[in-house]
Amino acid sequence: NGNGNGNGNGKGRGHGNNGGGNGNKGGGKNNLQGFVLATESDNTKAPADCDNPNGPGNGHGRGHAYGHCRGRGNKFGPKPPPPGLYKRFAAIYNSVDRQVHGEAYDEDLENDEVNDDFNGRSIVAPGQYPHMAALGFRSFDDSYEYKCGGSLINEVFILTVAHCCYHSGQQPETVKVGDINLKNIALDDVFQVRPIAEIQVHPLYNSTLYYHDIALIRLAQPVVYTNFVRPIRLWVSDDIPYNKLHAMGYGSTAFAQAPTNVLTELELSIVPLLQCNQILPSDTGVPDGLLDSQICAKDYERNRDTCQGDSGGPLQLNLMRKNRKHFRYYLIGMTSYGTFCRSAYPGVYTRVSSYIEWITSVVWPDYYNSYFPAEL
Repeated sequence: NGNGNGNGNGKGRGHGNNGGGNGNKGGGKNNLQGFVLATESDNTKAPADCDNPNGPGNGHGRGHAYGHCRGRGNKFGPKPPPPGLYKRFAAIYNSVDRQVHGEAYDEDLENDEVNDDFNGRSIVAPGQYPHMAALGFRSFDDSYEYKCGGSLINEVFILTVAHCCYHSGQQPETVKVGDINLKNIALDDVFQVRPIAEIQVHPLYNSTLYYHDIALIRLAQPVVYTNFVRPIRLWVSDDIPYNKLHAMGYGSTAFAQAPTNVLTELELSIVPLLQCNQILPSDTGVPDGLLDSQICAKDYERNRDTCQGDSGGPLQLNLMRKNRKHFRYYLIGMTSYGTFCRSAYPGVYTRVSSYIEWITSVVWPDYYNSYFPAEL
């Protein structure tokens, strides 16, 4: 709730300021290892280097009020993705379309990438955003409370933010995919629930900073692709050709209010990093300002914003296909942190394209060597 106790459930990050984190100023190539925070065999203990899972909070509702675990911090972002990477990923995504559409699949239409036109949608209905995931934490009565979001990127992996790894000493145990109302069991034939096998945080993440706020969750069993549950495509270029993006989540619609538990979306505009660094107040979480691996976004017209409970949820492009029969969604970023909700300040999101190499090495290892050839 952003009141300094580190126990809020959303975008009020409550940054743990008494834990260290051995971040360094050096560069160097990402070693692509990360570290595992939860496994099927041992999901009850925090890592040894998680001194304070709760985090005392920073008292001003900034970011996510969850505690979080310390990684090997490094302020510098990964190298840009190689040119032509988008076409390589098309083969992965087209195989998903074949599974969902079956005989109705039209490869010529799916490969007509260059003719996508941006067009937004504002009403969330069953199946509209089939990649949307909610991270469940076990409560005292053995039910689950869903306190963070994420995005399904293949049948067994959810992409989310690193600071969602812990809440009051807990880590998420389950994931619900494809739901639009977390409290409505009438839709239980639409969404799918899977236990979590492991959580892998980016190796450069440091919980005392807001940089490299990204993590991968591996499900214990794969989801079954349907019209209500299917992955989002990753935007693999640092260039974003459209200014209008969509963010969504099950969280609050105003600061310090209860989460809605209903999936809502809003339209945001990109704020240039230079301008954003000038607007945002100084913060120890970003001692070097925002980096190229982060995105700044704001609703200029209605001042809507992501809020508590939305962390980890997608920031995406909604593209209308040229044939106007369906939309295609691309994951641009993930809700990371902000200053209160609906304030004059933009929100900050982790840029997915900055971490494509690491994501590929974990999620699609068979493609990794061909997509990212070793440097001589």
